[in-house]
Amino acid sequence: MLGAAGNLTDWHQLDHYTAVTLALDEAQRPVAVMFQQHNYRRTYIVGVDLPWPADDRIGVDTAIRSNELYPHMPGRSVRRAASFLSANTVDYLVTGRNAAFRIADDITDPAIEVDYTLKFLPPADAFYTFKGFLGEKRMLPGRSGPPGADYNTLPANKPLHRQMIAFHWRDGDTDFVNWFGEQDRGFDKPAA
Repeated sequence: MLGAAGNLTDWHQLDHYTAVTLALDEAQRPVAVMFQQHNYRRTYIVGVDLPWPADDRIGVDTAIRSNELYPHMPGRSVRRAASFLSANTVDYLVTGRNAAFRIADDITDPAIEVDYTLKFLPPADAFYTFKGFLGEKRMLPGRSGPPGADYNTLPANKPLHRQMIAFHWRDGDTDFVNWFGEQDRGFDKPAA
């Protein structure tokens, strides 16, 4: 249905909200990997949820059209996805049950391995700090380009170590679904 509202291949111009964050221990060994997916993240514990690859390279698959990142799986895969992780979507994302109205799963189909070289921009680069929108402003909400990469609401309330813990779940983990939906977690609380 969204195809009628706009070109799906050009849904977000300059969509850069993709990230893989690697947590290292004091000996510089990887202990956790966090993937940015839509407006939430998902953490995997190395050696428990995600095996560490023999070549020391984390395989990352990019979803078709949405550009979201997922741990590599060979072949075409459907990945449960939602715009936001919320009390309405957590059961679906974790267990596959109770799909909310506004979900659209991501599809990965790795065809080629891309060789790349990481380059770092200076911290003051406009790519990070720009608070306008990077791309054409569109009429339909969700279609405009995103703001700068470091533009983050309430960053003091969500440091990376807390995000890694809060976004760690395993498929079928009903305890996480129940925990996430509790009122005292601060998610989906009505405004005061």
